[in-house]
Amino acid sequence: MTRTSVFALTLGLCCAAIGPESSRAPEAGPALAPRPSPAEVRVWNGFFDSGERLIDAARVRADTVALIDLSRRLAENRADAERRHGSLPPALARRATDLRAAIRATLEALFESGQTTGKKTASLAIPQRPVHENRALPGGFDGVPSARIREDAGGLFTFRWPLHNAVVGVPFGYRRDPIDRDRLGFHDGVDMLANIGDPVFAAAPGDIVSAGRRGGGGIVVTIRHGAGYRTHYLHLSRVFVEPGDRVSGGSLIALAGNTGRSTGPHLHFTVQRHGKPVDPVTIIGLRVGR
Repeated sequence: MTRTSVFALTLGLCCAAIGPESSRAPEAGPALAPRPSPAEVRVWNGFFDSGERLIDAARVRADTVALIDLSRRLAENRADAERRHGSLPPALARRATDLRAAIRATLEALFESGQTTGKKTASLAIPQRPVHENRALPGGFDGVPSARIREDAGGLFTFRWPLHNAVVGVPFGYRRDPIDRDRLGFHDGVDMLANIGDPVFAAAPGDIVSAGRRGGGGIVVTIRHGAGYRTHYLHLSRVFVEPGDRVSGGSLIALAGNTGRSTGPHLHFTVQRHGKPVDPVTIIGLRVGR
């Protein structure tokens, strides 16, 4: 056997041992999550049917507590299904979205009308007057004037109160940290007095950017408005919106709470323009409390 033949044979054995890349067994990809069984689909549809009946009954009884509990169960069930299956089938996802929208619309109507039963949901009823009367125009909640901000595109929208009958307990600006009293920090919004469960409304029309837990802010909702404005609502107890939702000014978005780094129930409300904090008192007719 010539030296060339020996080299060719050795090379062939090496190649056979290594094998071409294409001959390797394909790596197993991530296992697909199992789809809901027919029995699970029937359970989901039964939940939606009972939820729709509960909304009708709660509307008649003005039972906000039952609606809030239904919203909680819907969120928990959907989160559990997404953990196990990745996502709901399109038909069930549509029904979940429709039920969430119906809950929010019914709660919003009941809160607006003041017809609520069960757990106390009204904010502290403190009479107020706008601070900057020279900038105030009609259109705020409860007849309180609010500032009208011009959009870059030439349209107009109005910033409103995020709470009914609320008062600012801690103003915008530098203050002593409420937990670490030895530290001086910048307060980028205002703290509004509220009870756990008080309805929180969108301060202006816009798109929901995020809704969920965010560090020391607890449960937070962020809305993107026109003209570079964003508003943030912190320390919430429950939310009724999801990222991508479009809301109008005054739409119900959440309930006030005491989540995150907080010393008591309240709503921390922040307004930003082009990423920089703006004192809400300069654009909304709010009375700053002591």
